[in-house]
Amino acid sequence: MTMIKVKTKKEIRKELDDEINAFLTRGGEIKDVERGASGKAMGANLNNNIPLNEGKQTRTPLVDEVNALDERKQNKTKSNVVKKAHTPKKKIIYDDFGEPLREIWE
Repeated sequence: MTMIKVKTKKEIRKELDDEINAFLTRGGEIKDVERGASGKAMGANLNNNIPLNEGKQTRTPLVDEVNALDERKQNKTKSNVVKKAHTPKKKIIYDDFGEPLREIWE
């Protein structure tokens, strides 16, 4: 498995600068464009990629799979889970010098 190398901002800037320089050397020219101007025609639908009038999608029923999962879960909880009774354990509390101070039960 190989890792996908993500380009750094510096690499992206260099690629853009190279593309701009190639465009200018081929005879292209850059025009000043007002801030906020768009290449889209006025009134054009900017969200034209959203399907609005598609038919209803058919769904795959998963009732059998869900029931099988629930049954396995119930069988697991009934047979495999055995509760242990909580037995208290003695714990010794030590001071900063390693000498025992007292015993407590947890």
